[in-house]
Amino acid sequence: MKVVVSSVGPDIESAVSGVFGRAPYFLEVDTADLSCRALKNPAVEQSSGAGIEAALLCSTAGFL
Repeated sequence: MKVVVSSVGPDIESAVSGVFGRAPYFLEVDTADLSCRALKNPAVEQSSGAGIEAALLCSTAGFL
């Protein structure tokens, strides 16, 4: 199964971010082998709408 994790860094050893919309990175993690693919979040500095932009970003990147 693959899951999307909001993360403070670009690799599997990075801490999980406490926020979604303004998380610095998103990781698509395959739970079978813990491989991951990182995506930098360009919406991290947005004043509003960061959550919606983050969801769209993950969706268009094929994460969701």
